Amino acid sequence: MLEFLSSVLTSSSFIPDGHCYLWKPGLIWLHIISDSLSAIAYYSIPLMLVRFVQKRRDLPYAKVLLLFSAFTIACGTTYIIDMWTLWHPSYWLFGFLKALSAFISVCTAITLMPIIPQALILPSLEQLEATNYQLLAEVLERRSIEEKLRSSKQMLQLVIDNIPQFIFWKDINSVYLGCNRSFAHATGLDNSLEIVGKTDENLPWSSEATDGFREYDARVIATDIPQYHIIESLLSADGKQHWKDINKIPLHNIKGNVVGLLSTVEDITERKQVETVLLHLNEELEIRVLERTVALSASNQQLAAEIAERQAAETALRRSEERYRSLVEATSQIIWDTSAEGEFITEQPSWSAFTGQTIDELRGWGWLNAIHPSDRSHTAQTWSKSITNGILYEVEHRLRRDDGEYKYMSVRAVPVWDNDSNIREWVGVHTDITERKRSEEALLSSFATNRALLNAIPDLMFRFSRDGILVNYKVPKESEILFQAREYLGKNIIEVLPEDIASTVLQLIEKALQTGELQVYEFQLPQSNNITYWEARLVLSESNEVMAIVRDITQRKLIEEDTSNALKQEKELSELKSRFITMTSHEFRTPLTTILLSAELLKDYGQNWSEEKKVEHLQRIQVSGEQITNLLNDVLLLGKAEAGKLECQPSPLNLSEFCNDLVEEIQLGSGSKHMIVFVEEGECTTTCIDEKLLRPILSNLLSNAIKYSPTDSIIQVTVACQKEKVIFQVEDSGIGIPPEDLQRLFEPFHRAKNVGTTPGTGLGMAIVKKSVDSHGGQITVKSEVGVGTVFTVTLPLHFSSDVTHPLNS
Repeated sequence: MLEFLSSVLTSSSFIPDGHCYLWKPGLIWLHIISDSLSAIAYYSIPLMLVRFVQKRRDLPYAKVLLLFSAFTIACGTTYIIDMWTLWHPSYWLFGFLKALSAFISVCTAITLMPIIPQALILPSLEQLEATNYQLLAEVLERRSIEEKLRSSKQMLQLVIDNIPQFIFWKDINSVYLGCNRSFAHATGLDNSLEIVGKTDENLPWSSEATDGFREYDARVIATDIPQYHIIESLLSADGKQHWKDINKIPLHNIKGNVVGLLSTVEDITERKQVETVLLHLNEELEIRVLERTVALSASNQQLAAEIAERQAAETALRRSEERYRSLVEATSQIIWDTSAEGEFITEQPSWSAFTGQTIDELRGWGWLNAIHPSDRSHTAQTWSKSITNGILYEVEHRLRRDDGEYKYMSVRAVPVWDNDSNIREWVGVHTDITERKRSEEALLSSFATNRALLNAIPDLMFRFSRDGILVNYKVPKESEILFQAREYLGKNIIEVLPEDIASTVLQLIEKALQTGELQVYEFQLPQSNNITYWEARLVLSESNEVMAIVRDITQRKLIEEDTSNALKQEKELSELKSRFITMTSHEFRTPLTTILLSAELLKDYGQNWSEEKKVEHLQRIQVSGEQITNLLNDVLLLGKAEAGKLECQPSPLNLSEFCNDLVEEIQLGSGSKHMIVFVEEGECTTTCIDEKLLRPILSNLLSNAIKYSPTDSIIQVTVACQKEKVIFQVEDSGIGIPPEDLQRLFEPFHRAKNVGTTPGTGLGMAIVKKSVDSHGGQITVKSEVGVGTVFTVTLPLHFSSDVTHPLNS
């Protein structure tokens, strides 16, 4: 080992580097100086890095800096050995030092590899400075806001504490949340903070006063209605009696819910004392006046008359002022007055109460700031013109309410003249016409709806005067008589229609004008070598005009003729078909017209409508479609019964649950206009009955009871389950059924004469009868016009061998 170290350090077998440089002094010194400077630089760099790491221990990557220091020291040492080998050929030592430098270099490079990506994402100095500036600005801004809030809160507390009235606020349980300094001192407290958490029982009030306070608090919180000018007599902390004028106002949160109340209390003890003193003085004065009056009655008669006249004038003036003040306070209008130059210079209570503007904000022309920006220019010009010319000021504009909502206002102002015919002041009034504006917009929308409705109706419409003159018309574009209507506009109907038809129409026009009732007339017209059938419905439109709605019923007449021919073979069946066609042509037209109208409106105006209005028309289409579906289902059910295909298929049924569900379903459908009372007698949990037949029976009876009963009336449904049968009874207090209609009650499409305009198809009772008959049951009816109707349905209970009825157990 010693020999190896000796060979490494001596290396006497090698030639020094100086021989390679031929021992030229210039070349040798060049290498010595260069290597010396490089070594010094390499040794100074790690010293500075180590010093830097010691000072900044918070910085990351200290390990890399230390490795880099070791690398530079190793590199500096190789430069020193390089100078040493000029004279001493210790190349083994030189090689070992280079190997050490290479090893440290590799370790440094390996350590740097994962650090470089992390270092690249570090923010630059500029970014750090920008972030610091932003944070500093936010801190300064937050400090400024906090300072303003603190100053505002201090100012608010200062204002509240310096108000002479007592102010305090409570939660919904009448627990004090705060007060001003005056109220705290009046209750014997040192400061307003001591009131927090206390109740009236903790303060020096009497039990009667405490009960009164809690009663008023509870009333204000429960009703959300302020209570003003509550006069109470209280004992203060010093034991003296004081009279208080109390106001209690509910406090609301953001959602509008009452969360507490605010009270203001004004000490009116001095006023009460003054009133008492004045009362005594008035009594003494009356005694003295009475004594003086006895002595001076003769000499003071004239003076008394003058005093009475003056008092009457003062009373009249005072009453006039009180009436004016009461009018200003009571009216919903905004009453205001300005100087002769048209500027606000005095308090305007009603204006400030509506707009929230203070006198300083509306002074001069500041009131214009409460006018909608789009209306300000026109308002200012009109006002300036009226002031200049001394004429009536009339204008309409939108005025901003204190909550930010604009209201349409009609404004009028008149000048008040003095004795010298100069304008002394202006008095004006703002009248809220927002509802009128909305009504006008609704009317315009209604006009558009009516226009669309008229365009959607396929019938022909004509307006005739009392003399039969064609005033106006509306016909579909595809109608063949369009040019005829235009050609005969302004001419008499006698010149348009055949004489016999025109004469009848004139008579119906006169009858419609006299009675105001609908007149229906069917007639025939030859057209294109064919006979066409028309139906005219004449109704009063104006005092001297009639609207005629004309419909082509040729197809209906042809169907009726075919039906009439079929009656010769099957009279009863054909009569049913005829009535069915008549009914369906009418009942289907209404929902189909609604569907057509809503679809056309959605097509033409849907892009301008809100989503709510679009949904409304889509719901109309859906409801009309359901009406058509229900009507078809009724017709199919009735047709199946007529064909003998309506079979009874009883099965186990929990009748109690079924009836409860059906009553609840119909109750929800009718809303809160009627009350359905369900009464159950006997055990109805397990029965055997055909649910498909039972549902139309009870549904139609309940629907008719609701339809023909007055609003808020009671409809009773009774179900009595016996051993072999079940009895249903539906009782209402509706319009009743006339005796002459009872005989035809269960005929299809027949409706009683007293149903009026109540919608219906006349199929409900026929379906009920067919369903009852198919089930082998019976139905009876008792009815009195104007009193009500009772339907009783008795159905047998069909038990199969595998079903055991509880009554039979």
